[in-house]
Amino acid sequence: MMTDTQPAHAKRALLLTPRGFSWPTLSWLPKGAGLILASFLLAACDAKPTAAKTRTPAEEIEHLVEALTPMPETWTSDVEDAWFQNTVEVVGELRGAGPEVGREALRYLQEEGSDVIGIEIGLLTVAAFADPEGTQPYLEELIFEYGYAIHRRAEAVTLLAKIAPQRAVELFDPHLRNPRQRKTYPDAEFFVRGYIEAANKIGLDPVDLLADVTTNIWHQDAARHFAVRELGNHPSEIGRQALQITLIESTGNGYLRILAAQSLVKSLPRETACGLLATVANREANRNFLQFLIDVMAENCK
Repeated sequence: MMTDTQPAHAKRALLLTPRGFSWPTLSWLPKGAGLILASFLLAACDAKPTAAKTRTPAEEIEHLVEALTPMPETWTSDVEDAWFQNTVEVVGELRGAGPEVGREALRYLQEEGSDVIGIEIGLLTVAAFADPEGTQPYLEELIFEYGYAIHRRAEAVTLLAKIAPQRAVELFDPHLRNPRQRKTYPDAEFFVRGYIEAANKIGLDPVDLLADVTTNIWHQDAARHFAVRELGNHPSEIGRQALQITLIESTGNGYLRILAAQSLVKSLPRETACGLLATVANREANRNFLQFLIDVMAENCK
């Protein structure tokens, strides 16, 4: 939704954004499951793993499943908040509960499973963090073997990057450089995001891979969008060339071009970025995108 307080180029960007566009990361989740997944993200980022209480591994996992069981729609917001906080605490605690609990979480997932996506993701998360060495082979199997539920496979990409970053880079790099796959995989955006996280963990420069994804028209739009955004955080000559190519791309993806312009402004010296934008503006045929460029230059090239 546009407001009077937004910069002119931001309003123009909204006009050029494809109708119905949304980031696809959570698009495969049913209603309500996003809240559960958010609790895992908070647990992964904020909660400090603690020693598990005096329960057996089986009891710990039963406790986890109970905690992640979806709440009734009739619950009030205060009860919902308390439930949400409890899921954060339970997942955060069991992530550091040790290999025995991790193995039990994996056993439960593989042998019993659940019809509730949030419970399965919770089990996989606890297994990966509590017993990374024991869970890593299963994560790799989920990612690259067809037949498993897509929510398990997508989450496996994210988790492998967190618990085994070096291995994730080794697997994700060749996969992303060959977008015309003959098998079904999780969306490429998961691999790009996972690659970035893994590369950051091991101190690897991701620019070469990001430039490849950015300029490869066979990649899914969401993967390219994320790669273009991320290039703005990694100033380099390779990145500049990739963004410049994308800025004049004629595939009809106006949102991708918007992101390229924004990343160029973010990553290049002002004079260089403004010169590139002016050159493109002088040859631009799309009136909306031309106005977007004019707005960006008016704000950044004074």
